[in-house]
Amino acid sequence: MLESFLAHYGYIAILVGTVFEGETIMIMGGFSAHRGYLKLLPWVVLAGFAGNFIQNQAFFFMGRRYGNRTVEKHPDWRPRLQQVRSWLARYRSSLIVGLRFVPGFRTIGGVAIGMSDVTTGRYVVLNLIGAALWAVVIGVLGYLCGHVLELILGEIKDLEVPILAGIAVVGGLLIFLHSRRSSKAPANLV
Repeated sequence: MLESFLAHYGYIAILVGTVFEGETIMIMGGFSAHRGYLKLLPWVVLAGFAGNFIQNQAFFFMGRRYGNRTVEKHPDWRPRLQQVRSWLARYRSSLIVGLRFVPGFRTIGGVAIGMSDVTTGRYVVLNLIGAALWAVVIGVLGYLCGHVLELILGEIKDLEVPILAGIAVVGGLLIFLHSRRSSKAPANLV
């Protein structure tokens, strides 16, 4: 059943999934590639790259078009928006490439950069570079996860579905804990 699902929907699931929850989906994709159900290069990486690029581009355009309205709806974002603005003044290009790796700043970072004077053309180029780097790094981490689990557990054919479910649960739990922590953080902390 897993083989059939991945053969038919694996790459599309990675593309769509990385638009909404990137790291968890990419790690699952890398693990599936290690198990031989998908090809890490180029397809898992390409699907993850496309999803991550779309996601970050959408946040940028949200900031460009609706930045002030978005901030009014989410006043708790203000400290992190200010932090991104400060980083942007010092690390412009490397921030745009690397912000996707900083937990809690992907959405807010894209919105803040969209609200800044960074041109759309510059953002697109740096977003392409960042999305490519992100897809390779996270995809390879998922692939290595499969390798490490095989070294520790031996043959894992019968454990593939529980391992993928475990990755999904851990990813979901981390998202939940992060969102709870973010919502309870005092407004003056970054």
